[in-house]
Amino acid sequence: MNSYSADWATKLYDLAHVHGPYLAASTIIWTAIYLASAPISRRVSATYRGLPFKLKMQWDNRIVAFLHAVVICYAAFWGLLCDEPLKADHLHAYSSWAYATMITACGYFIWDAVMCILYFKEFGLGFLLHALGCLFTFLGSLVRCPPIHYNVANNRQFDLSCTLHLTSLATDQQDGVFMYYGYFYLTFEASTPFLHVHWF
Repeated sequence: MNSYSADWATKLYDLAHVHGPYLAASTIIWTAIYLASAPISRRVSATYRGLPFKLKMQWDNRIVAFLHAVVICYAAFWGLLCDEPLKADHLHAYSSWAYATMITACGYFIWDAVMCILYFKEFGLGFLLHALGCLFTFLGSLVRCPPIHYNVANNRQFDLSCTLHLTSLATDQQDGVFMYYGYFYLTFEASTPFLHVHWF
């Protein structure tokens, strides 16, 4: 393995081990909410009990989307208004609140992408691309990729080397990238509760 490949292997290993546990935890939480929706909805909603399987699945999916939107919009609006490190530096600042917000969103979009694959006929390509696009957008705040440039020294046309952010939840003295704008884009979820609430 050459040094370039080894460098990428190291970064992928670090990505999995630094962020992986938090991403897994977030994904498991959203999955658990989805799985809990059916038994709870059966007990409390006569409407749910009368639905065919396809609509029950969509109901359960919308429960998760609704709760995610409420949680993530609270986190994002609070961050935009009160997260002083990110308000001072929109490009490179890091905070534990921002990290937790991005991880929460990434876990949701992992779950959403898996659902779109499992029920591809119901959701279609558009929803899958949306889930993946959002996932990689917010995951991008955890991994820094400098602009592509010509690397003369190593005779490579492109150098795509990425630098992982040190992202410990224990300290706000870490390096971030575009986390402030991550807050901003997550506020777009504010329409989701109003889109789904009529189901319930």
